[in-house]
Amino acid sequence: MSAGALAELARLGVRVRGAERAPRPVRPEEFALYARVIALDGDEHRPMLARSHPTEVERVEYWDIGDLWKERPADAMQRLVLRLERLLDELGG
Repeated sequence: MSAGALAELARLGVRVRGAERAPRPVRPEEFALYARVIALDGDEHRPMLARSHPTEVERVEYWDIGDLWKERPADAMQRLVLRLERLLDELGG
């Protein structure tokens, strides 16, 4: 996770655990375990999934929230919070 994203989360009062670990790819069994799989950046993640899990690539929901080279962390985090709020509403929370 980028320093900018961590700073923005801290500004929002979110405590982050595990930020020091490198991202890991989704495992095949996770597609069977979860009803919904979300990737934050379609431009970045769709090609990866097309190579690693071609039968699942269309099942993934892409939120198109850009990484550092696409948008500022504050802008990305604001959009992520909105998407998460919408998801919670959909889930009845």
